[in-house]
Amino acid sequence: MVDRDDPFRTKNQLNARLEGKYHNIAENVGKCVFCDLRDKYVVTKQDQWILTVNIFPYIDGQVLVLPERHIENYHDLTNEDVLAGHELVKTGIGLLQRELEIENYWIILRQGPIAGKTVSHLHWNIMPYIEGLNTWHFQEISITPLDLAERLRGALEK
Repeated sequence: MVDRDDPFRTKNQLNARLEGKYHNIAENVGKCVFCDLRDKYVVTKQDQWILTVNIFPYIDGQVLVLPERHIENYHDLTNEDVLAGHELVKTGIGLLQRELEIENYWIILRQGPIAGKTVSHLHWNIMPYIEGLNTWHFQEISITPLDLAERLRGALEK
């Protein structure tokens, strides 16, 4: 029997973002959806990492790579975590290339409270790149590239 009130049913997943329903679903789920991820969405697991489809995708072909354990901050990853996650990113890209013939893609990791992510569990988005899907809004630059390089080199020495 289909639960018509289930926000995770297929009909709700298909265009929740386009129809403006996603934020309401995300705000009211009451748990980390990645810690409670259902196996039916998992593509593969490797070394305590998961390659999964996005349950509420932005675009056809979007997949996610995330650690099985709940991690919120990139700096909490070990070197082993980074390597394991990287391997699944490569696997995800390869699958998208072979199965959907996607040659252009973005790998996006958003960090911080206002970075636009709704799930605090660390994850990489692998998104097919389509012209016009996302746009850059350029800003006036106040730090020259040379000044930034010097400033960051100086910070390394502190």
